[in-house]
Amino acid sequence: MLHRKFLQNFIPRFSKAVEKFFLSVPDPEIRKMKKERLDNILKDMDKLLNRVYTVMDKHKFLEHFELNMCTRFLKSNYLQVRIDGLKGINDILRNENKGSTRSIRKEDLVDWAMQEKIVEELIGPKKHQQILQRSSALLQFIYSNLGFDKSTLEELWEFTKDELWRKDLFKILCEIAFPLHSPELEFFANKIITMDSSEVTKEALTVIFESYKTPNHTNEQLLKYANIMEMIAFSENYSLETSEDALQKYAEMVSPLDYDPYKKDILLHNIKERITKNKYVILSLKLIRSILNQCIDDTTVGLTNTRADVINYLITEANFVQAFFDNLEWYYNTVKEEEKLIDRYDHQFNMAERIEFLSYLLTNCKPSYRLPIKYYYKLWDMLYESPVSEGDLDILFIFLRYITSNSTLVCFS
Repeated sequence: MLHRKFLQNFIPRFSKAVEKFFLSVPDPEIRKMKKERLDNILKDMDKLLNRVYTVMDKHKFLEHFELNMCTRFLKSNYLQVRIDGLKGINDILRNENKGSTRSIRKEDLVDWAMQEKIVEELIGPKKHQQILQRSSALLQFIYSNLGFDKSTLEELWEFTKDELWRKDLFKILCEIAFPLHSPELEFFANKIITMDSSEVTKEALTVIFESYKTPNHTNEQLLKYANIMEMIAFSENYSLETSEDALQKYAEMVSPLDYDPYKKDILLHNIKERITKNKYVILSLKLIRSILNQCIDDTTVGLTNTRADVINYLITEANFVQAFFDNLEWYYNTVKEEEKLIDRYDHQFNMAERIEFLSYLLTNCKPSYRLPIKYYYKLWDMLYESPVSEGDLDILFIFLRYITSNSTLVCFS
C-alpha cells in the first residue's frame, strides 16, 4: 500500500522534472540529441506513467511533452535540430484527429502556435530554405485557424527575391491555396504580375489560377485573372513552357463558352484575329482545341454549345476555315523563303500542329460538313509538289490516310 502511494507521489514529480530538464538543456547539448532519442525517452516515459496514470492522463502528458520538446527543437540555432522539431510537429498535426485517446485538440494547437510565435520561427529572421520546404502543413494549419496579416504576407513574398527559394514558396502557396481567402490570393496574384517575366514559373501561374477558382469573385475580378493568364500565354517575354502552361489554364478559365462574361463570339473572334494576323497561331490552335475538348461531346437534341455546335460556328459564321488556310499559305511562303522559327516553334512542329488541328476539326464537326476540294489542292501543292522538308510528305500522307479511312470525310464539296 505504501509502495503504491509512493509511486503515485513520485512518478508525476519525476516526470515533470524530466520534462523541465530536457526543455532547459542548452542549445549545444540539444544539437547532440537526435529525434530518435526523444522517441526513446517518450517510450520509457510511457511505461513509467502506465503505473499510476489513466490512459487519458498519460496521453495528455506525453503529447504535451512531445509538443514542447519539438518546439524546443524548432527554436534551436542548429538546422538539423530545427528540421527534426518541425518533422515532429508535422506528425502531431497529422495525428490531431486520430483516435479517441488523443488529448491535444485543435484549440490547444492554435493557442500553442500563437504563444510560441511559430510563424516567426518559420519565416522570420531564422528562416531557411529547408525549413520552408517542410512548412506547408504547419503554415496551412496556422492560416486556417489564425489567418495571415499583411506583414506575414510580405515576409512570405520576400522568399521570391531568392531564385533558390522562389519555387519552394510558390509550391507551398499552391499546397495551401485551398484555405486561402480571396484577399490573400489576390495579394500574391498582384505581386506575380509585377515580377520579371524570367521569374514566373508554372507554380506562380498556379497561384493565379487558384485565385481565379476561389468563390465569391465578381465578374470584373474573374476577367482580371483571365486577362493576366491570357497576357502571359500570348507574350514572347515569357518562356515557351510558361506560355503553354498559361494557355492551358486560360482555356479552363474561359470554359464553358456560354459563361458570362466570356461570350462565344467574342472569345473565338479574338482567337481568329490572331490567326488572321499570323501571330501566335500554334498557341491559338492549342487554345481552340483545349476549349473544344471541354465542350460537351453529345449530339442529344436540345443541348447547346456541344463541340460540334462550336465548330459549326467557327466554320459557318466565323469563316474560320478560310482564315486557317490563309495563314497556312502565309506560313508556307514565309518558311519556303527562309526556314526559321515561327512563333518559337520549328517548321516540323508548326506544320504538324496545323494539319493535326485540321484533322481534329474535320473529325468533330457536324456530319453534314465537307471540306471544299480547293483546300485539298492547296495541301497537295504545298506538301507534295513543293515541300519545305521531307517531313512535309509524311505529314500529308498521315492526313490523307486518316481522312480516306473515315468514310464520313471522303466526300468532297
